[in-house]
Amino acid sequence: MENNIKNWLLLDNKIKELNQKINELREKKNSYKNDIYQHISNNNLNNATIKIGNDYLKFVETKQNTPISYKFLIEALKNCLTNETDIENIINYIKTNRESKIINDIKRFNK
Repeated sequence: MENNIKNWLLLDNKIKELNQKINELREKKNSYKNDIYQHISNNNLNNATIKIGNDYLKFVETKQNTPISYKFLIEALKNCLTNETDIENIINYIKTNRESKIINDIKRFNK
């Protein structure tokens, strides 16, 4: 058991270290992306495809929806329904009947 805990801690430390490196790499990549998009925008190359070695780069726009929140649901229901009690009942039904699961995990913290 003691060895398992030590090994778990070693792996947890390694994961933290790698995640920090990944975050640094993402920041650098995003910086390059911003510079590239600035150049693309300035030179009207929005629909361009660039070949680099065996790879192609295409500049695309993607639509990303925000997560559905209770606040959004309430506002959407207010646009469709006028009875506040019905709105509250629907929200309560969604809250109490949404799927959940129990996950066993180990949490690490410092005092």
